[in-house]
Amino acid sequence: KSKSKSKSKSKDKTTFDAMSDHLIHQRATFDSLADFFDSDDATPDDVRPILRGLVGRALARMVEFGTATTATATASASGDTDSDEKDDSNSDNDNDNNNDRDTYRILDVGCGTGALFPYYAEAADALDISVVVTGVDLSAEMTSLAVSNADDLMAEEEVEEDTTATTSSSDGDGDDVMGGT
Repeated sequence: KSKSKSKSKSKDKTTFDAMSDHLIHQRATFDSLADFFDSDDATPDDVRPILRGLVGRALARMVEFGTATTATATASASGDTDSDEKDDSNSDNDNDNNNDRDTYRILDVGCGTGALFPYYAEAADALDISVVVTGVDLSAEMTSLAVSNADDLMAEEEVEEDTTATTSSSDGDGDDVMGGT
């Protein structure tokens, strides 16, 4: 038995090391490609309506199934969504800045440079809701660009709607982004 457990731990360590090496490689790859993914070339014109539709349907489902003022949902860069738990803990604060619109939270896992952020804002406006997007990505370069893009988008929203919005990035290695529209 002792040899069996030792082999298993050794195999687990090897698997973990391989996964860790892979993630380090992925981070370096996406860091080096961040400028491309932030360009118009990364999202061809024929893909934009698909992204717009996916995000619009995802937010519409959140509204359909969300009964509280604030609902939580998750979304990946591919547009997959799952409605999660309801959270009324900060609904008053969220609504003060968004003209009494219901506020929904989105977790964009693999947010990259924030390519879906404008679609979240567009769909939220169409549904007369507000969204707070939290984006996470393995690449620090990607999230740095996502923060910049979120700031630019919210500046446009503030000019158009005179609302208050905030962004922040993590203090650590740049693996999260927060924003609101």
